[in-house]
Amino acid sequence: MKKLLILFALWLPSTLPEVAFGAVVVAEQGPRLISQRQAAQAAGRVVKGRVLAVTLSKGKRPVYRVKILSTDGRVRIVVVDATSGRVLGG
Repeated sequence: MKKLLILFALWLPSTLPEVAFGAVVVAEQGPRLISQRQAAQAAGRVVKGRVLAVTLSKGKRPVYRVKILSTDGRVRIVVVDATSGRVLGG
């Protein structure tokens, strides 16, 4: 019985770092972001036209910048919050 407890005691610590490390990795991933397609759709509801490009900017607050050629021929930039999908400007 003592040998079994000793073996268990030796085995247990070797499994703990993996569990702890996995928890740290999950904590560092940050907020879940919407896709580029979802950002383009949100921007398209505000400015009608053809989407030219979608880029992600990670600063204090991650945002997508959606470049749209509007129906009146102007190029517009619409800013979309990358976590909520809410249009912030454009």
